[in-house]
Amino acid sequence: MLRKGVKFLKKLIVIFLILIGLLISVILFRFISTTSFGEMLAEDISETDEITHINLYSRVEDEPLWLQIDDPEMINTLIEEQSIISIRNQYKRIQKTLDYSMTIHTRFNSYYFDFDDEFFSGRRSDYKIINGSFIEPILQLDDDLEWLTGDELFNTD
Repeated sequence: MLRKGVKFLKKLIVIFLILIGLLISVILFRFISTTSFGEMLAEDISETDEITHINLYSRVEDEPLWLQIDDPEMINTLIEEQSIISIRNQYKRIQKTLDYSMTIHTRFNSYYFDFDDEFFSGRRSDYKIINGSFIEPILQLDDDLEWLTGDELFNTD
């Protein structure tokens, strides 16, 4: 009787260790694997939903600056260029304020992201930028758009 109990206990321990190993490998895979910003957006924004405008906020200068993009062609260009950026999930939370914020508005929802040259934060997760830049495509649009101060944006004098 005692031997049956020991055998059962050994089987139970082996099953428990296998389950722990599977759980650890799933967690490690999640943190090691990379994705792209485009894949992330595709999970949130359906093909039938249309981006109406994008708001950008910059903390780089002494005075915060705002930019709104509502031209469909510019929106498509920006999203296309940013979609190929590779990001990897961060195990540690980012402990600093990132230089830029971007809010993508659709007809039904808004999606909020923070980023700088190294890190990206969105969907309640932090990511390390592996390949590409969120800032370069914005700066390329800079010739056609004007950054506004808070007073200019909200028409306060």
